[in-house]
Amino acid sequence: MNVIIGFTDLLLNTDQNPQQIDRLQLIKSSAINLLASVNEILELSSIESGKFSLNYQSFDLRSCLENAVLLFSTSNNKVELILDIDSEIQQRITNDPIRLQQIITNLLSNANKFTEQGHITIRCRLLKNNIHSAQKSIFISVSDTGRGISQANLSRLFSPFLQLSPFAIEREQGTGLGLSITKNIVERMQGKIGAISAENVGSTFWVNHPCTNYKPPSQANSDINVAIVIANAISRRAFKKQLIYLGHQVYSYASISSCSGADFNIFDVIFIDDTLVSQQNLSSFTNAFINAKTQHKIVMLIRRNQATPFLPNISKLDLPCRSNYLSTFIMSLSGMASFSGTDKIYPAIIPSVNPSSILIADDNEINRLLLKSQFEQHCQHIDLANNGREALQYISTLSYDLILLDLQMPELTGMDLIKKIKTEQCLNNHTPVIAITAHAQHDQKQKVIAAGFDDCLIKPILAEHINKVINTCLLDKSAKPINGKATQQTDYVLIMLEKTLNNQDLAKTLFDKLFQELPEQLQDIIIACKKLDFTQAQATTHKLNGSASFCGLCEIQNAAHDLEITLANNDKNKLAKHLRQLELHIDKFLSQKNNIIKKLQT
Repeated sequence: MNVIIGFTDLLLNTDQNPQQIDRLQLIKSSAINLLASVNEILELSSIESGKFSLNYQSFDLRSCLENAVLLFSTSNNKVELILDIDSEIQQRITNDPIRLQQIITNLLSNANKFTEQGHITIRCRLLKNNIHSAQKSIFISVSDTGRGISQANLSRLFSPFLQLSPFAIEREQGTGLGLSITKNIVERMQGKIGAISAENVGSTFWVNHPCTNYKPPSQANSDINVAIVIANAISRRAFKKQLIYLGHQVYSYASISSCSGADFNIFDVIFIDDTLVSQQNLSSFTNAFINAKTQHKIVMLIRRNQATPFLPNISKLDLPCRSNYLSTFIMSLSGMASFSGTDKIYPAIIPSVNPSSILIADDNEINRLLLKSQFEQHCQHIDLANNGREALQYISTLSYDLILLDLQMPELTGMDLIKKIKTEQCLNNHTPVIAITAHAQHDQKQKVIAAGFDDCLIKPILAEHINKVINTCLLDKSAKPINGKATQQTDYVLIMLEKTLNNQDLAKTLFDKLFQELPEQLQDIIIACKKLDFTQAQATTHKLNGSASFCGLCEIQNAAHDLEITLANNDKNKLAKHLRQLELHIDKFLSQKNNIIKKLQT
């Protein structure tokens, strides 16, 4: 799992078009979730003894649902997958995201087994517990058009090791544990689960979850007018809600003929269901739009894993899709001459390589190669050791700027080596040493640091972890100020243009938002911290972190990440330091405002 996640991270930093990036992000998200499940299996003894841990945290509910649904988007090309999330659903809730995704995955897997054609619809609604109560809950349902379940079998539905139907698709036969496990998880999360069904009609499984820390979503607004032409009423309503959530003005139609009299000049983008192309004449509709405004902003909506006819000047979009991806797709499309999933790929940023030298010691060859690939983008010289004894030879004869040691190696462990490194006689006794381990126990990092390590990386090692190590251990050495000035300025424009596929108009829009929102968010965080409202401060920091991450502002992202962890841990000792760090990086970015604007205009 470390290798899958690590190399996926590396691919995300290479030349990829938006569709490839979206799929790589799905691989990474799925691998991380699978890793969480593997860790559960390794701790099976504690589960069987009645111990069941829930990790409550603030997370993006919409992203959690979208990730879970997209795992099944290519599993059956005869079944349409529809994700219908109310536009007023809050962006973030407090719950266990891994458990919630596990629940949705199990229900989708069950629906997929018994649905050979038609559609599977996942709905998410916000409910009030009663008319007099402010308490709210999240209601999620999974409906299918499959074989259905008899009334006699509904009462036995959640029993373990029970297969109620012999008609599951052959490749999808399971153990009969999925629904039983799901019920157990839901009830431990203080929720309720149930089902209704009719034979030869379909089934609906529903989950009702208490919702804490409810916050309404921020209202997005845009000047982009979008038309959608989708025959299926369920799919049309679901896609319309997603577009409204993104802040667009939406006009929806059930057929091409029903919008033939519309004023095409008001539409910036039109989405057309691919099923209508073979059923109705598209040429007159296309010509009307071309004559009105533009010939490059018609988008064909397709179902993943399905072939579609080639149509010139028409882009394609897979459904379902993530909201973040959809937002970028529309903004890029509205600001570019042409755009599609296979259009021109723009060059990725080539990171600057500093002259630092590092040593990586790990007895697993794949792990060594992965770490080498992750660090060689930043470091000029890297030595590899495949066991503790070989690492000691390197450490005893060569001086390094950074050393990474796997804790479990033959001959000499990482713990053995750190004792030798920290002696006065060792050449590297002042070199930062980072431990690498696959053990995810809560107190592992504290034990490692107490032994003499500067930090501890727990596998899987993600790109943000690597960036933090580089910023902390290497960049300070390679970019020391000279006469009060830094030797190298971050090229924010180059980073943003890479993120927006060289779309200068979109880059300018995003910069304008950052110039306005970052100081406002920073001030909100400072005020919340003064009031000791760490929950609000963490939520705002997370939002700021997401914006910085999306726009490639790594320094601000890392600082926000550190502050978010500090707030989550209620660590008042580190609060001032990390808050000041975030403030400095934001000030550095804002100080470049005039240069950024000038560079975008040239």
